[in-house]
Amino acid sequence: YSRNGDGTNAERILQLMKGQYGVGSNNNGANVVAYNAAITAWARSTSRASSNPKDFPTSPASMNNLSVTSKSKSAALSAERLLQEMRNEPTGRLQPDVISYSAVISAYATCLDQPHGLEKANDLLHELEDLAVREHLESSSRGRDARRYETRSIGVGGGRHPYGFRPNPVVYNTMIQSYANIGDASSAEAILDRMISLYSSSLQENLGSGAFRSVRPNTRTFNMVLNAWSKKGGAECGGRALSIWKRLNIIALEEERNGETYSRPDVITFNTVLAALAKSADVENRDGKEKIVGEAAAQKAVELLDSIENPNVQPNQYNHGKNRGLTHIEPDEISYNTTISALANASKNCSNGVHLAVDAENLMTRMKKRGIEPSSYTFNSVMLAWGRSS
Repeated sequence: YSRNGDGTNAERILQLMKGQYGVGSNNNGANVVAYNAAITAWARSTSRASSNPKDFPTSPASMNNLSVTSKSKSAALSAERLLQEMRNEPTGRLQPDVISYSAVISAYATCLDQPHGLEKANDLLHELEDLAVREHLESSSRGRDARRYETRSIGVGGGRHPYGFRPNPVVYNTMIQSYANIGDASSAEAILDRMISLYSSSLQENLGSGAFRSVRPNTRTFNMVLNAWSKKGGAECGGRALSIWKRLNIIALEEERNGETYSRPDVITFNTVLAALAKSADVENRDGKEKIVGEAAAQKAVELLDSIENPNVQPNQYNHGKNRGLTHIEPDEISYNTTISALANASKNCSNGVHLAVDAENLMTRMKKRGIEPSSYTFNSVMLAWGRSS
């Protein structure tokens, strides 16, 4: 029932288990695992409240459908109600953990009642972080017994997660994706900033054993934030995406020195940055101020593609030099098509768009030399560049 997002039947089974507690063996009673399964069932049902996936999460159709929105909100409330039951259990036998909180946070973050859902999810995330700090301090105060304290819940705590309240990237990624879904790229990036700050502080604490040592943004985290900016579009998205790209590569370089690839950018990362630049290339620079829009955004896209095509050339702001950072990324058809689209978008607002059209056609030639066959989309984009070049 949990995997199918059937909160009603999952909680029905939970109630049967609760009825067994105190009758014979405690193993027959509801424990943390059972509660977490029921909470997860409700969490998964929040995003399935709509029969049409296109309704999620903020289209006018879904937000105007009060029955769908109400059903989704009700599922989130049910998940939180079970979490409250765990917290109020007098013996402490049902102390919640990171799984319990993550599921309820996910329930509110993905429900159709936005922005209230994300506001509530953010409050719960702060609560989880506070509990993680408190539990970590209690554990640290036990000195050599800290490790035993941290893992004691496997057997004694009724199935509680061995990490207790310690959060991980999954719960933060859920928040980022939900902000992206409602077009709030700034809040999505703020969650990324929060993760980096928490993880960095934990590395400096007790030889890297702080409460947030698991809150390490990974490639997926960065990709979702980049996607949020790309989906939003507008004058700001290209510059923000490029800034995040550079930031990620600095982190990836440091990881590479340590033999790690946890946050290494991939071709999805690369193509998403190009997509954001293509969106900004469609924006005219009306006030003449220096910003990454129009032709400037298109040229940034071309420069970025150049840095991936030739990663072993002289180090620059994109490739960081030979055998470092980006040598593993291979541009694909999407990479070229998106860059060509950026040039076509910029050409309509450029006083002399001929050179942009020439660049677009040259990129199509470069595709062929790399063994990538241009598609009809490629040809259409090049023709569009030429059509707008006069």
